[in-house]
Amino acid sequence: MTGSAAEALAQVEMREVPLVITDYLMPVMNGLQIHRAIKERSPGTRVIMITGFGTPTLEREAQMQGIDVYMTKPFSLRQIDRVVRDLLAENHNERAV
Repeated sequence: MTGSAAEALAQVEMREVPLVITDYLMPVMNGLQIHRAIKERSPGTRVIMITGFGTPTLEREAQMQGIDVYMTKPFSLRQIDRVVRDLLAENHNERAV
């Protein structure tokens, strides 16, 4: 867990990070911007973007940019747990091939 986009990007540069969960609204960089920066550094890192201010336009933009999962708040812990497990399982299966 990091406190800023800069810290998250530093972690991605230092080691393999299989999954990042980011909010859309953050200081300095929004979720789409951090997604692009992560993919430049680590194309295999999966990204879940969450937002409390979802719109159809933002959802389309997230899909066009390749966000792995776009989730609107509120959601349950069970929902996010399932999404995280599914993405990590997909990563594991892709590496096994």
